[in-house]
Amino acid sequence: MVNIQEYFSKIKTFYDETGHLPEKNELKKLFNLKSIDKLNLILDKLENSNLIRKNFITKSYEFVNEEKTSSELIQVPLLGKIAAGSPIEAIIDESNSISLPQTMVSSRNVFALKVSGDSMVDSYIVSGDIVLCKRSPSANNGEIVVALFVDNTATLKKYYKEKNQIRLQPMNEKYPPIYTKKISIQGIVTAIIRKC
Repeated sequence: MVNIQEYFSKIKTFYDETGHLPEKNELKKLFNLKSIDKLNLILDKLENSNLIRKNFITKSYEFVNEEKTSSELIQVPLLGKIAAGSPIEAIIDESNSISLPQTMVSSRNVFALKVSGDSMVDSYIVSGDIVLCKRSPSANNGEIVVALFVDNTATLKKYYKEKNQIRLQPMNEKYPPIYTKKISIQGIVTAIIRKC
């Protein structure tokens, strides 16, 4: 029998200690599981109990009820613009920041960028949105990344490591993929902020 509250309590404790929700490999260790099927069963029950949900864009888990976590606001550096289209010069401006609820920020090692362009509209990212990014030098296939080229231009695209190259995939059929041998990943998108 699956004790949902017990598993949720373990996730909450993990969050309180680390500042982010555990990923799947961390959940397997946390729950002392060997089977991914058993883990998926537990996650399904947690979602059905309205305790956690999967973010359909980032594919990561988040709390459903913000009261489960601290309402403390965190200052996140807003480093400038990121192109969702043709790459533009990466100019970092560390003088601005935005205040976000702790529930949105998976760790302290994050930054925000304002989106310019429409190449990611099919991933529900539009011009004027702010993307919250976790600093990371690497990414998994299918993750949306901030990619920096050797000429110091940058773009926001889905990342795919292929046999002899990297494919940066726009999510708008108007734009072709970008193929490159070398990029520097600056971060992975974890959330999207939009003014209504």
